[in-house]
Amino acid sequence: MTTTKQQMAKFNREAKKLLNKVTSPRTMRELAMKSVEIVRDRTRKGGKGVPSNGATPRKLHNVSPDYADYRDDLRSGVAAGKKSRGKKKRKGPRAKISKDAPKGRDCNLTLTGRMLDTLRPIKVTKGQAEIGWSIEREKKKAGYAVDGDRAFLNLSNKEIDQLSKHVDIILSREAKKI
Repeated sequence: MTTTKQQMAKFNREAKKLLNKVTSPRTMRELAMKSVEIVRDRTRKGGKGVPSNGATPRKLHNVSPDYADYRDDLRSGVAAGKKSRGKKKRKGPRAKISKDAPKGRDCNLTLTGRMLDTLRPIKVTKGQAEIGWSIEREKKKAGYAVDGDRAFLNLSNKEIDQLSKHVDIILSREAKKI
């Protein structure tokens, strides 16, 4: 079976349409949201971070004993701004402690949940998407976490594969529309 020039031209047009749809800002936003979901789940549920893209996830470094005490005090109802266990006055969070906040010295970067909950696509263009925070306070908290050797925004190879599978789903979906 020979392919005519017309058939090849039609195929090329359809392939170009598909590529444009897959790299569209709408699709990039969808992939960014999937990335956010992956990061939130791994960090909050697993207490793990990824030191660099493609690296193996590892347990986040434990919090300091003082911070663990602070978190326990808040959980047990010790009011913010009061002295606790003979220590200086502490500021409490602006919101309730999340049910996902860990106990003891474990770390999953969740006290109230606001930092991870406000992670979202912040810049989306054709072929690119960036995730981060539009709320300066949450952006600073994330910076402190990374500076404290708790990198969590990178994706492991397995997570990159998850995103690739999601791209395959998008490709299939968009190909059916053409």
